[in-house]
Amino acid sequence: MATELPDRQLPPGVAEEVVRELEGGEQTPRLVVPPRTLRARLSRILVYAILVVVALLFFTPFFWSVSTSLKTLPESVAGFDLIPDNPKEYWVYVGVGRKGP
Repeated sequence: MATELPDRQLPPGVAEEVVRELEGGEQTPRLVVPPRTLRARLSRILVYAILVVVALLFFTPFFWSVSTSLKTLPESVAGFDLIPDNPKEYWVYVGVGRKGP
């Protein structure tokens, strides 16, 4: 059961270039890919920007947990501050990979 692909028209000038290459003695035609339109580029940039924002939203609890673990108890309940003023015992995280459970 073969599925047929829809007929697509080549951009202007592409068909003529393929014919010229075949007449010039080349065995296989060179594939010419037209550049992306401005609308396609802008939509791709918008999609990636949305993905970055969503990724930051999903990583916020992780960042918050690590930040809170470096604070003292009064600092952790004082208010919104993602980066602690005086991180306590950050050296504990350095040895995590060296020691077993």
